[in-house]
Amino acid sequence: MDRYRRLALLMALTLPLGVGLVGCDGTATKRHAPAAYPTRTVGTVTVDINPPLLAAELGSDPAKRPWPDPLEPPRDAPLLQDSPMASAVLLYQPYPVVTRDGWESPQVYVYGGDPAAGFHWARIDLGLVVMQDDTPGKTTTFPVTAGSLGPGGEFAAFVQPETVVVLAIRTAAVTRVPLPGGNFALSWLGDGKRVLVSSAVGNRTLDVFTGVVQPSSVRATDYVIPYGDARGVMSITDQFDVQTLSPVKLHIMDDLNAPAKRDHSFADVTETFTATSATLNGFRYLGRIAVTVGGRTPLNPAHTGEGGGVCASDGKDGAFLMVVDEATGTVTHILWLTTDPYDFTVEVVGWLGPSSILLSSWDKGLVSWDLELGTLTQLSRVAKPIEILGPTIAVAPRWPDLPRQSIAAFPAARMVKGGASVTTGHDAETSLRCLH
Repeated sequence: MDRYRRLALLMALTLPLGVGLVGCDGTATKRHAPAAYPTRTVGTVTVDINPPLLAAELGSDPAKRPWPDPLEPPRDAPLLQDSPMASAVLLYQPYPVVTRDGWESPQVYVYGGDPAAGFHWARIDLGLVVMQDDTPGKTTTFPVTAGSLGPGGEFAAFVQPETVVVLAIRTAAVTRVPLPGGNFALSWLGDGKRVLVSSAVGNRTLDVFTGVVQPSSVRATDYVIPYGDARGVMSITDQFDVQTLSPVKLHIMDDLNAPAKRDHSFADVTETFTATSATLNGFRYLGRIAVTVGGRTPLNPAHTGEGGGVCASDGKDGAFLMVVDEATGTVTHILWLTTDPYDFTVEVVGWLGPSSILLSSWDKGLVSWDLELGTLTQLSRVAKPIEILGPTIAVAPRWPDLPRQSIAAFPAARMVKGGASVTTGHDAETSLRCLH
């Protein structure tokens, strides 16, 4: 169901950047937004509509860029154990190939390094599989999710049907933690030690260092990924139904199993924007929550459909990005990039600072949205626009004083293969060889 939510909304997030387009050759072509849609309106809610897309200063040395340009890993990228890096900036999983015999093993790439040694792409080959659930109402789940990179990019985790695969980026050491139950979603928690896993048998947290499993009342796909600090827990939910859409709700609680101490609903954000469905995960930075939502926009005024459901009058779902104040529950900013539906998809994938949000676009790569200035800046381009289904991108949350875990302690974890436990060592090559 959660993968269906993501694909259904992504197909609806048809958000072309309407002004100041920058091609892969670096040339700029300017196109003005229609007069009916002003670039920025400031009132109770600051609304940015089709702001100019500015080109970032990428620098002359590609190896020194913190963001890949273009946002496309080379097919011949070296394996991670053969090309180590200090930490990961992002994970990149192209949409997997499906054949008559089923899904092929998905390709997973990591981009990372550090400013001194430089940044590069590497390939992760762990024999990961796609989980296909043919049960009505269920869908296909891929290993990489929005929350697959832990704080600081030191560890990555991949959801598998009966296990969680955890990778130490710096050493390429791997552990496979048995977690039966038909797992379909995963997200790192802010402490950098635990992952939140959703499965057919419920929601659980897994400590990747100790193997301790505990129940949770929050789904991994609803969890608000923290930047800036890791205090408290927030989740964003909606009861996704194509006929009867429910408002997006923000729940604020002290921990994963505590009742919500505050709930905020976003049925009518403004007169023309209504949030009725949320893409997977929100992202928080110091009291601000950013999330991609679907609902009513100026291009699709709502009407009542069969059964009383709220529908788009022209059959097109609108979508926009919104920022919520944690303390008051009020929406402070909206970014709406749509004037021509069915062009490309964009969604929030993280924060760059207290007032800068990181977006991922099938058509424009990585883009930052400045909340103070209302501008968009292209950080990395795409070599070729994606027309059907785009990649899954996970960005490493970073902030000052983020919790650091001991990588030296991680290889002492036990991995299981064929019913036999194997203790991983510090030798990355030896650790990876055990998995094949």
